[in-house]
Amino acid sequence: NLLHLYPNPAHGMVSLSTNNSELVNTEVTVKMLSADGRTELITKGLFDGGGNLLVGIEGLSPGFYICEVSNGATTDRAKVIVY
Repeated sequence: NLLHLYPNPAHGMVSLSTNNSELVNTEVTVKMLSADGRTELITKGLFDGGGNLLVGIEGLSPGFYICEVSNGATTDRAKVIVY
């Protein structure tokens, strides 16, 4: 998996890291999808040159989510538990 998310389980904020060169230094859309596929959070961000991005998840209810990161051309996903 090219997308890593920590801490996991998470609360309030997650740090995303990628070694996918297509996402580094690129504006991306970050979606948090619930277990049943509903989009619970959507935000924009920019992976820095080291492939890192912080995302606030304060509004999410506790549960299991899929974090989906896309720049329009490529999409990566990672699982996360919010407590």
